[in-house]
Amino acid sequence: MLSQTALVTLGGGLTISQQPLPVAVCRGAPETLSVATSLAGSTSRWRCGTVNLLDGWIISGAGTATLMIISVTQGDGAAGYNSVITNNCDSVTSSNAAVTGTPGVTITMNPNNASVCQGQDAGFRVSTAGAGTPRYRWRLKSTLINA
Repeated sequence: MLSQTALVTLGGGLTISQQPLPVAVCRGAPETLSVATSLAGSTSRWRCGTVNLLDGWIISGAGTATLMIISVTQGDGAAGYNSVITNNCDSVTSSNAAVTGTPGVTITMNPNNASVCQGQDAGFRVSTAGAGTPRYRWRLKSTLINA
C-alpha cells in the first residue's frame, strides 16, 4: 500500500530586487529608505552598520521594508543603513545607504528698514549661506507678497 503524494517545496533563492539608496537631506527633514525582495513572505530588519534599529521617537518601520527616519541629523547613518531580509530558508543583507544631514540655509544679512514717501519704491536685500539653493518668500507683516 502506498501513501498519498506529498508536495515538497524548496525554499531559498531570496534576492534583493530594490536596494536602499544613499541620500543627502537638510537636517531635521524626514527621510524614507526602502528595500524589496524577490520572494513574498520575507521579513526585514533595518540596521545602522551592524546595530539593529528599534522603533522610537526618531525611527519608524525598523521591522518593515520601509524605514522612516523622522528627523535626520548631521551624523545619521555614518555607518550606513542596511536591511537584513530573511525567510524560512535564507537571509540576505542589502547594501549600505548613507543618509547625510546637510546644514540648512542660514540668513547672514537681514533686510534693513527703509523710509520712503508714499508711492515710492523701497528695496530690501537678504543674504544667505549654506548648502543647496535657497528659495525666498517675502512677507508684509504676515501676508505673503507675490513676486
